[in-house]
Amino acid sequence: MAVQLSAAALAKLDGAHPALAAIVKKAAELCAVQFTVGEVQRTVERQKQLVASGASRTMNSRHIPSADGKSRAVDLTAIVAGQPSWDWTLYFHIADAMRLASIGLITPLEWGGVWDKQMARYPSGQSCQAESAAYVQRQHAIGTKTVFIDGPHFQLPWKEFP
Repeated sequence: MAVQLSAAALAKLDGAHPALAAIVKKAAELCAVQFTVGEVQRTVERQKQLVASGASRTMNSRHIPSADGKSRAVDLTAIVAGQPSWDWTLYFHIADAMRLASIGLITPLEWGGVWDKQMARYPSGQSCQAESAAYVQRQHAIGTKTVFIDGPHFQLPWKEFP
């Protein structure tokens, strides 16, 4: 069952880099979990609020539009019975669809559930849920006490998409 993105969701994607918008649209075709597009573009003021509240850890956000006026990040929101849901199991399914879409479109993508590795570089056949658990273990192994996980967040890598 494909996800139907609303006109409002598609309008938000107009603010995203075309490569990122293409991944989201392809993921919608592949995902059985209903989702919508949350935040794409943010102002510096909004990012400051999110950092102050602990919802983000950087002012160097990919949501803040680049010189071309496009953002390099998108937050996706799972929808259940017409309402936003923060059930983590749903976000793993969305992440799996985003991963498949990025691989199919040959476009690198990073996910807030695994900050240290592009999605195409996860071990073959490994789910995003398993890779997220492995990421947390890697972070604890290097002494990180609190690991920041952002399941709704997807972004184009800095190196390939400055």
